[in-house]
Amino acid sequence: YEKSSIGKITVKDITDTCGISRQTYYRHFQDKQDLVIGILKNLNESFEHMGTGKTIYEALINKLTFIQKEKLFFTAAFKNDDQTT
Repeated sequence: YEKSSIGKITVKDITDTCGISRQTYYRHFQDKQDLVIGILKNLNESFEHMGTGKTIYEALINKLTFIQKEKLFFTAAFKNDDQTT
C-alpha cells in the first residue's frame, strides 16, 4: 500500500494490515478521514513536545527529519483529493 493514495485504500485493507476487526476500527474512527485527522492530531501533539529544551533550529531540524522519515504517510495524506471515501 506504500504507493496507494488514501482514496484507493479501503477500511478492509487497513483492518487486514493491522490485524483488527472492522468493529474495532469503527469503535475508534468514523471513516478514513477521521483516521487521518487522528494521525495528524497525534503528529501535532508530538511536534509540540519535540525539541523541548533545545534551540529553535534544533527543534525545526527534528520536526523536518520526522516528516522526511514519514514521507509515505504525508505524501498519501496530502495527495488525496477524494473527501468522501
